[in-house]
Amino acid sequence: MIINAGIKEIIIKAENDNGYEIINVQEWIEKDDLLEGKTTY
Repeated sequence: MIINAGIKEIIIKAENDNGYEIINVQEWIEKDDLLEGKTTY
């Protein structure tokens, strides 16, 4: 749903409770091993 909504960045609370983490959705897609070998747009 995040990808299809056109969201560019996601801001989440960091695992170590020391602030926040910004996730670039395009990079997240490119690194996703479940999508490996499939065409994404």
